[in-house]
Amino acid sequence: MTRMLQFVALATIALLSFGCSDGAAEGGTGGTAGAGAAGGAAGGGAGGAEDPPFEGFAIVPPPTGEEFKEKQSFDDRLAETLAAAEVPSAFAGAFVQLSRAYLSGREPGSPLEEANFAIFDALAQSTKDAMGRVVAGIDGLPAEDSARLYGADFVSADAGEILTAATLTDKIGSELRARVSLGLFDEPDPSVCLDGERPGLPRVTLCPDIDVDFDGFCNAMCRINTDTLTFPIRTAGYIPPVSAAGLLPTEVEQACTVDGGGGPPVCSTVMLPECKGDPVSGSSICRAVPVVVQGGSVTLRGFNFFDVDARVRLALTTNLANVTEVPGHVCGDVDAGANAAVDCDSINDRITFTVPSNLAAGLYRITIEVPNNTGDTTHDRPVYFSRQGQPIIQVVPALNTEFELVSEELLCIDETGADFLGSDEVGVSVITTRLSNDGSFDPIADVVKFEFGDVDSGNRRRLDQRHFIGTLGNQSVAVAIVGYEIDNREAFEQEISTFEDAYVAVLKTNWGAFAAASGTAAGGIATLFGGPAVGAAVAIGLTFAINSVVALWAPADLIIEDASAISFLPMAERTNLNFPNPPIQEYESSRGIGVMAAPCEDTEDRDRPECEASAKAPQQYRERREYNGGNRGSDYQITLRYRRTN
Repeated sequence: MTRMLQFVALATIALLSFGCSDGAAEGGTGGTAGAGAAGGAAGGGAGGAEDPPFEGFAIVPPPTGEEFKEKQSFDDRLAETLAAAEVPSAFAGAFVQLSRAYLSGREPGSPLEEANFAIFDALAQSTKDAMGRVVAGIDGLPAEDSARLYGADFVSADAGEILTAATLTDKIGSELRARVSLGLFDEPDPSVCLDGERPGLPRVTLCPDIDVDFDGFCNAMCRINTDTLTFPIRTAGYIPPVSAAGLLPTEVEQACTVDGGGGPPVCSTVMLPECKGDPVSGSSICRAVPVVVQGGSVTLRGFNFFDVDARVRLALTTNLANVTEVPGHVCGDVDAGANAAVDCDSINDRITFTVPSNLAAGLYRITIEVPNNTGDTTHDRPVYFSRQGQPIIQVVPALNTEFELVSEELLCIDETGADFLGSDEVGVSVITTRLSNDGSFDPIADVVKFEFGDVDSGNRRRLDQRHFIGTLGNQSVAVAIVGYEIDNREAFEQEISTFEDAYVAVLKTNWGAFAAASGTAAGGIATLFGGPAVGAAVAIGLTFAINSVVALWAPADLIIEDASAISFLPMAERTNLNFPNPPIQEYESSRGIGVMAAPCEDTEDRDRPECEASAKAPQQYRERREYNGGNRGSDYQITLRYRRTN
């Protein structure tokens, strides 16, 4: 199974784990996964730890025979997993340590161990044997590989070492901070820019002024990003300037209307003088105004953020004398070098700030003031302000709106391997959790699983399961999706499913221990950088935790891997007919799955299979997420529905 989580006020982790195999009966089942699904005998004891893995696969042997599709080798799978291991998985590492302790036959030494050992007690002996083989397989890896996947402290712990909730929470918190740092700054060491600040380099540039331009260290805000935006958008201060024709649709102010007949909204560009954004030079259109909720996070990218004491000034556009000043968190671009061209394409300083939760709703113009700490006697103004082109944001209150997230359908666009070798068998699992801007998480809710047999290219299977319902406000929903092509004999398929159920039950238990103390682990970074950033890190971490154990040690090929996060404002805009559809988003997952998220469209003009209805309807938005397996030869799609319920 895979685990998917994301950050933001409400992090909902939808872990959709698909496994495919030949010869199963057609149809689907949905239910809740947990330790009970494993069933079987009680009692501990090592079983099978001395047994060597089956061609590297510790859970069950790989399939053999002409009726089965060729599987990815263990060595290739290990290399792929290691390449994706930017940060060791504390969840997977804890499973290794807990399994080793339990299989030794000793008694639990902490409440955390007692809860996990109770899960192991309920397992059938065959699943305990598989646990032993997984531990033996991990012990047989080169030390640097096992440490990279599971953490050196976990894999080196002997059977007598007791794992406490405090130790586990500390390890998960460290992993989470490293993943947030990677997502925000491409830097796995959180001390560089996440926990601390790093000034950029001072660069002399032309400072436009009312009377006469002058040379100095004026800063430029090139791009702006909020929780609402899928991608950062360019501001009027972008250097070199962007013409009206060069702006993307997301960078232009738009308005949408509904025809009244229930059809999709029709969106058009807002023209002067009706715009609320700044006019684009040489045209009658205006720049888009990003929306941010009270207490939300804003990140600006540009240059000359060279002092960590930089301040952000928010001036109400209807009364520019009404200014609110807030501190900025600076992460300067030191890679560009002192001789880089002073423009927005060459330098990527960043400053992040939190909109005060008590700031009145309205339109605000942003200016950044940077103290002059350079010691330069030629350019010696005590403070340098932003160049022309300061962006406008719209601050809105967080409303008590309830939303739900539902998986509707699985579509097999192209089954794995050659079609004549047989059908795929598909399994789906979904996990949800919630994260607030104070850094607190909900426990993981029930894990919903689906299983479908005889899935061929072009087949559709209904899912129709709700994975989250609740209010968001300053919370976020995290969604992680993972799928496998199993292709094995029925008994081995069941063993993989049972092992996965046990692993997910352990994950839920250990996540609960972390959630109980998560405010201290993630509160500061969630408040400053926003819940979605933390939610995405959680989703990636849970996905990797599943892949580094179940997907690595069982002969199940990965065909779906997806981690994303959504907060209140994007959810509100997606489910409102007066807003345009979000842009298509494409990325490659850590293990090479091509992910594409796009609105459903009721049209035949595109070269990809569509959802069966249009994206927008009153109170709801429908999205298709496509997963191209590349050299795996697979292409699957899941349809999700976002809906406001009040």
